[in-house]
Amino acid sequence: MRKVVTAAADACRVTGETGGRRGDTLMVTFTYREDADWHPNHMRQTTTHYREWFRRQGVPFRYQWVLELTKRGTPHYHLLLWVPKAFSVPLADDWDWWPHGMTRTERCRGSGVGYLVKYATKGPVYRCGADGSLEETPLPPGARLFGVGGLDDLERLTTHRAGLPRWLAERTTARCGRVRGGWLDRTTGELLKSPYKLSWGVDADGSSFVLVTLVAETGLPD
Repeated sequence: MRKVVTAAADACRVTGETGGRRGDTLMVTFTYREDADWHPNHMRQTTTHYREWFRRQGVPFRYQWVLELTKRGTPHYHLLLWVPKAFSVPLADDWDWWPHGMTRTERCRGSGVGYLVKYATKGPVYRCGADGSLEETPLPPGARLFGVGGLDDLERLTTHRAGLPRWLAERTTARCGRVRGGWLDRTTGELLKSPYKLSWGVDADGSSFVLVTLVAETGLPD
């Protein structure tokens, strides 16, 4: 996630630079009311409103967002917008682009990417179960952790490849998708399998361990 978020941010920033001059970055936070239900299409619907508004202003719409779980396990979103210098956008809840709760818009002093990386790599949220034990809060079904828009085909491919395992990125230059048994090269249809094998075991003291074994000649470290 760290590599993907950073690669997408770099692409959005470079795309928006004209004549070597940088614009501004806005951070918008979207939260839900306690009585509001989450749905996986909410962020897509909201970014559609933004996109249409940006189009009417004659300004390219470049963005990326990450999903974060609150302490009570409710999703909320952080959205970065790359805009011209001193450019402002409407408040999404005032314009009914986000009817599910509240939003807050801030102008970032820096790139704002560090905040997105922090939110995207926080790790799981735990809640106290009925028996007093800690239980990991799962993501809602259909939830996506990350989204980006406003990039051309090459920039989208670069962002996609930033999230691939190193062994896979060295074997193909195309888009790949996870399938049963490995990764599918979207261009050739070839099934690519990991050269690493994972084994689980338990030490004599009862602690568990994972053993990673290199099972194919790849030139990668074992």
